[in-house]
Order: sequence, then structure tokens, then C-alpha cells
Amino acid sequence: MTLTIGALGAEPGRKTRGSLTADLGTTTVEVPLILVNGSRPGPRVVITGGVHGGEFIGVDAATRLAGLLEPDEVAGQVVICPVSNPPAVYGGRLNISPLDGVNINRAAERLGLDGRGRISGRRPLVPGRRHR
Repeated sequence: MTLTIGALGAEPGRKTRGSLTADLGTTTVEVPLILVNGSRPGPRVVITGGVHGGEFIGVDAATRLAGLLEPDEVAGQVVICPVSNPPAVYGGRLNISPLDGVNINRAAERLGLDGRGRISGRRPLVPGRRHR
């Protein structure tokens, strides 16, 4: 089965690099993605880095992992997003987003997320999935 996110796609046994254009309202950014579609069926794993502007170790680890993974050695699909928050990472902002001045650590509380992937303690963010 082809792994497709936006305009990026990877056939089974292939690795693809590219970016996904994200409209953030006040600006548009390119979010880097690496898709690794294993040669054998299996689970899908999503790995993110650079959620906060000061998370350079996560960016480095995700980038290195993307370089090391070979589709022939993977059972399943791996989606790697080494820079999840480009404005903060590329702007070197440690806690506050340069776009809206919001501390992402506090944004989840404002949205009512309870730490288990549920909004207001009722429903999972991904239907049919149990979040721990």
C-alpha cells in the first residue's frame, strides 16, 4: 500500500523526502517530511522533532534516523517530521511562538486536552485509537 501524505508518496520498499506546505493563517511554511514505506506490512509509526524551538536534539535525532532507515529493513511505515514547528525552530525561539506569542506548553491546557489525547475528557483525538 502506498504511503501518502499531501503530495508526497512512497511505494512499498521506498523512501521519499520532501515537504508539506502548511497554511498557518499569517504565514505559510514548508514542513519537512521523510516517508519510509517498508517492504513488508506492519504498523505505522510517526516520529516528530522540533515541536519547541529549542529542541535541537530531537531535530538531529529524527534527521539521523531518517538517514539510517532502509525500507528493505522496515516492516510497516515510518513518517518522520524532524521540524514540526518551523517558525520556532528556524527562528531559534525556545518557548514562545514567533507567530502568535503563545507558549506551546500552555496551549494544550487552553484547548482542554487532558494529556491522554482527549478533549474535555470525552473523546480521543484519533477515533478508534486508545491513547495512553
